Amino acid sequence: TMYAVGTFTEISGYDSATSSVQEFSRNGAFAFSDTPPFAITNWNPDVNGTVNTVAFSDPTAGVPNCSDAYIGGQFTTVGTATAHNIAEVDATVGDVVPTFKDSASGQVETILGVNDGQGIAHLLTGGFFKSINNSTADPYYTSLNPTTGKNDNFLDLNVSGHISFKGVKDNATQVYNQQ
Repeated sequence: TMYAVGTFTEISGYDSATSSVQEFSRNGAFAFSDTPPFAITNWNPDVNGTVNTVAFSDPTAGVPNCSDAYIGGQFTTVGTATAHNIAEVDATVGDVVPTFKDSASGQVETILGVNDGQGIAHLLTGGFFKSINNSTADPYYTSLNPTTGKNDNFLDLNVSGHISFKGVKDNATQVYNQQ
């Protein structure tokens, strides 16, 4: 299954139920089969804003756990649940996983699931936020526990500052992307 995120409210794709291309209502996220005819799945988190990133945790070396997806962006709800800019959602139906804290003070730009070599997964999370899930310890770039969503203190980079170009609007401090 392939997952796609962005800023959209409708997509076109193959509907296996009707064996034809159809329009689907999807807000910010959708999934489709990775084999022909690339049918759109039922996964529909129904996000009320932009989704910038989708990631999966990596609890075992090289084998992603795809039962849940982590999404980040600029939004306040996922389905009927309140979620501020970050959420863990069931990768089959898109429901919010309630055990994961879901509140970032600003837009989330990037989430990456990683393994620290001991089988302990971390979600490296970056964006415009100064606090995430009640922690101000690592603004703009934080490592989160994939089960609780809390800062797991895996890293502490003290991100600050920004680049200014003369005659151009100042850039805000942020972590935009990672690999």
